[in-house]
Amino acid sequence: MYYSAYSVIEVFMQTVGQDYDWGYVEDCDSDKAQRLINNLKSNSIASENISKICIDVLSLNPYNIEIYDYLLKNYGDDGSLSALAEYFDIDGFSAIKESMALDYVKKNQGTTEEDAVKAKHDLIEYCKNIRLDITDESECITYINSLLDDFDLKYRTVDGVVCETRESADFSRSELPDILEFMKQIQPLKSNPILPYENDLLAKKEKFINTFSSEVSKKHLETINTYLSDFDKQFCKTKLFSSVPRKQAAKDRALSYAKGLRYSTIEEFDREYEKYKDFIIKNLGVNIDEAVEAKEYLEKKRKRLSSPYGGIGGFGGFFHKRK
Repeated sequence: MYYSAYSVIEVFMQTVGQDYDWGYVEDCDSDKAQRLINNLKSNSIASENISKICIDVLSLNPYNIEIYDYLLKNYGDDGSLSALAEYFDIDGFSAIKESMALDYVKKNQGTTEEDAVKAKHDLIEYCKNIRLDITDESECITYINSLLDDFDLKYRTVDGVVCETRESADFSRSELPDILEFMKQIQPLKSNPILPYENDLLAKKEKFINTFSSEVSKKHLETINTYLSDFDKQFCKTKLFSSVPRKQAAKDRALSYAKGLRYSTIEEFDREYEKYKDFIIKNLGVNIDEAVEAKEYLEKKRKRLSSPYGGIGGFGGFFHKRK
């Protein structure tokens, strides 16, 4: 059937010669050709009669694009059909091929990346068989390339991070379980901001950097940096609507802690005072002399407590032992 169809085309081309009345087709011939095409499409023509019907259609109206569509989809193109379409300057013949190529690749794209890779290879061969010249801008090629790009993007995405290469994605996948286990140790600040939290987080950050180096690790390192930044903001916010420099914040917090001490005797005061000095160094990063306001406040309190009117019976009675 294939060879029969193209022998018909070749004979018709030779028959046309230079005597064909270019561009003019009688309405009756056009209508008859259309009816024959409709019969071909309905598959109501016996296979031995198809060749004759095809040549009849081309003889009646060689400009009807539907006959080219029929021949192309049923028999492909060995070059003679393209030559005939070019001879009669058939608009849309290339578009038919392009549509066929797009339908072909959509039908064969499969569901996996391996399927899509094979579909692209088969598409290129298919286009060669139907004499369709394709480029990277061809619709069928852009479609399958887009599909392959989607698969590639999915492969390179690890834990929400798009890695630069597949190799780096593989490395990220290998590190991810250990990273997630490590990150269980990392928690946002849930209490008052004191230095042991920050120091512990800085130590863990250094260990994290020395342990992990994949692209996905950068995402979790950013989480650690965010927690450190949040700590700094909270530590420095000692005023209701504003923040102060780190050193001043430490002094402000030392004063606040000093005002929270509870004692009723000189002995209790001295014990609390020693605890206070140790606390501000370890937790706030300032010593007793740097926390000037707190030091002055406590000195006044001790002096008052030491006065004849201090103690339980005097002003000291307002102080209660800290629990």
